Amino acid sequence: MDSIGARLYNAKLAAAVDNACSKLPDNVEVIVNLSNGCAEVVLHNSTGGEAVFPSNRETLADTINDAVKYAVENVAL
Repeated sequence: MDSIGARLYNAKLAAAVDNACSKLPDNVEVIVNLSNGCAEVVLHNSTGGEAVFPSNRETLADTINDAVKYAVENVAL
């Protein structure tokens, strides 16, 4: 990835995190698990329940945004 592509990717990821912090309902958290070669986004409610949300999972930023969108549309996870 060239430097412009890397900066764009980083900006989209930062925007997705900011979006999550400002729009997530109070009873919901987005958890990002990172390991070598893998990133997983998990959506939890306040009781520890896990929600499965639809996502194309093309980028980490897209997946975070999909989780936030699902949480906002389905507040009673």
